[in-house]
Amino acid sequence: MKALPSAAGASAKGRIAELDGLRAVAIAAVFLHHACRTPLLWAGVDIFFVLSGFLITGILLERKARGGAYFKYFYERRVRRILPPYYLALLLSSLLFGWEWLRHWYWFAFFGMNIGESIKRSHFSVQPYWSLAVEEQFYFVWPWVMLAVSARNLRRICIAMLFIAPLLRILFTPLFHNHFPIYFLTPFRADLLCAGALIALLWREDRVRLAAWSKWSWAIALAGMVAMIGVSYFPAWRAQSNTREANGGLYSITLVIAAGLLLWALRGEGWFCKFLRWAPVRYLGLISYSMYLVHTTFVMLGRKWFGETTWKIALTAAVLTVGYGSVAWFGWERRILHWGLPASQPLPTVETEALHS
Repeated sequence: MKALPSAAGASAKGRIAELDGLRAVAIAAVFLHHACRTPLLWAGVDIFFVLSGFLITGILLERKARGGAYFKYFYERRVRRILPPYYLALLLSSLLFGWEWLRHWYWFAFFGMNIGESIKRSHFSVQPYWSLAVEEQFYFVWPWVMLAVSARNLRRICIAMLFIAPLLRILFTPLFHNHFPIYFLTPFRADLLCAGALIALLWREDRVRLAAWSKWSWAIALAGMVAMIGVSYFPAWRAQSNTREANGGLYSITLVIAAGLLLWALRGEGWFCKFLRWAPVRYLGLISYSMYLVHTTFVMLGRKWFGETTWKIALTAAVLTVGYGSVAWFGWERRILHWGLPASQPLPTVETEALHS
């Protein structure tokens, strides 16, 4: 079996352009789910989880191989990337819809929004922050695990989590009155992050095996989509039903979809990868973090202005979300990422910014 080639969009610095495009697919799905109440597209956030596991594991593998400032480099970059856009988006939501979240400020201050959401739903404009908490909680643990164990054992841990997380979801289902704790809490969603981590380990260490999987990546993703649509016709398999079937199996189906799409993107070949490399799609992926943070704020604003006229809400929210994401990226995000680096190094652009999560 021939080894998987580097993606066509990869630069000399290791940037994989297709993954920016995959981010755009994820944010588009989540946006349509919230703005148009499109069913099933909530699974876009699961694409973010798998992609995050892949990217973060890749960064940590590189730092571990280099030696030196492992934790300092990783956490300093996480702080620069995550916190400034996060607090500015929270400020925007507060100015538009009030400061009610301050009643539970500790969830927001210490990245426990997913725990808070599993107990009591917050204002719609800040609800997407739960997924950020899942990723941050993963970041607190995963770098230590990666430093302590070998690549072979890391693969074993990732594979084990693909089975442990669904089992936990099944076992804990009777303890909850609704599906939100299963949907929001990190131990129940860790299989998605570990799936991305496993792909990153194979991408670095065993591309021949990865090539065998990625050859059928389109079929894997398609099979997952067909399965998700199919089970949605059975009430017991709908997320909100809070059944063992839904909690145990539905999120494993979305994992299959997300992992299939990631493997497809990594092939760097075919119409899907050409679409992901298309400049407008890559651009949306580049600014997707701030877009994700504010899109529900603008959806709420659209509903305040237009009632339940869906197309007006979606169009207005899309324009404002992309506009804010663009201003955020060029105004401060890329500058904060560059701050403190040598003055001779140019500010990152759409073409040159290093791949980040």
